[in-house]
Amino acid sequence: MTPALLQEARRQLAVCGACRYCEGYCAVFPALERRSILLDGDLAQLANLCHDCRACLQACMYAPPHEFAVDVPALLSAARLESYERFAWPRWLGRAFRHPSLAVVGTTAAGVALALAAALMGGGLLAAHAGPGAFYAVVPYALLVVPALVASTFVIAVLMAGMARF
Repeated sequence: MTPALLQEARRQLAVCGACRYCEGYCAVFPALERRSILLDGDLAQLANLCHDCRACLQACMYAPPHEFAVDVPALLSAARLESYERFAWPRWLGRAFRHPSLAVVGTTAAGVALALAAALMGGGLLAAHAGPGAFYAVVPYALLVVPALVASTFVIAVLMAGMARF
């Protein structure tokens, strides 16, 4: 975590720890209660316990515009984003968390382009086919299975590497 985020988390969560009004709302507050000092790894764990339901913010008497400006969901959201970026593997995939809509659009466009190119390379996209197995004359079975296996293997590798790094 960045030092500024960790310092702000310590400030806001110290107010939460003293008040304890939200103790029963979710798993974050009982876990916070067990820590006498808030370390970098503790903040990442608390951030991943938060489901961003914002019930604590709605009930908080110290939420903005109060001078304490306690906004735990926003704080934990920023910490969660930083932890996702830090533990992402490969590293360049961590940037996708900052711009998720662009990542989805780019991945979808690349997938459609690859599928169209693969179907055109199969040679039968524009020809008429009838009878049993006609679909596989246009797009061969191996052309469907191999990219799916490669993508699935990559996703599993990314998930395992991220869990190991965490």
